[in-house]
Amino acid sequence: MARVAVANTQDDVLLRSEESSRVRSAIASLPGKLRLPVLLRYFEDMSYGELARALRCSAGTVASRLNRGHQLLREKLGKR
Repeated sequence: MARVAVANTQDDVLLRSEESSRVRSAIASLPGKLRLPVLLRYFEDMSYGELARALRCSAGTVASRLNRGHQLLREKLGKR
């Protein structure tokens, strides 16, 4: 029975790795104005205010770019 658990764990690791690769590829394919806010928000954990200062734009523009980035990622990562 331990072999099955190990096999499932290996399968899970492979699936997570493949999914991670898909997400990285989808993020990389975003236009720069959308990619940078996504990266800074989710990988650097920056607030909207911090993003606005770093990107030299308004918090509303940050929200708009994140929203558009989310939409594109949803399309790119939709069900296969």
